[in-house]
Amino acid sequence: MLSLACRYWATTRPVLAIPRTAFYPVPEVDSTLVRFDLLETPRVSVGSPGQLFGVIRAAFEQRRKTLRNALRHAGWPAIALDAALAASGIAGGRRGETLALEEFARLSEALPVLDSRDSDIREG
Repeated sequence: MLSLACRYWATTRPVLAIPRTAFYPVPEVDSTLVRFDLLETPRVSVGSPGQLFGVIRAAFEQRRKTLRNALRHAGWPAIALDAALAASGIAGGRRGETLALEEFARLSEALPVLDSRDSDIREG
């Protein structure tokens, strides 16, 4: 989810490789220092960034579920969800982590905004 937010707002590039031995206690992975160059406009254009990140959050909160099931769990009605998936050309059987930012943007635009009483995923 963090990588999608970074991609939405910035271009990133590695600056420095940091070996695991630079830390204490020593982790099991090496690290990389990353530079963020903010974009003048977001990478994808959507009517509601809150809706976009709500869809992304819902997809990632239920990692072991398919995209369709995760979004159903978040409150979208099955009929609206199936129509949005079809309109955006995304298979509901995929997992959230397999979607690119552009696919999430298409899906976000195709989905109805949830009533705020039903869910808190609409904004930030």
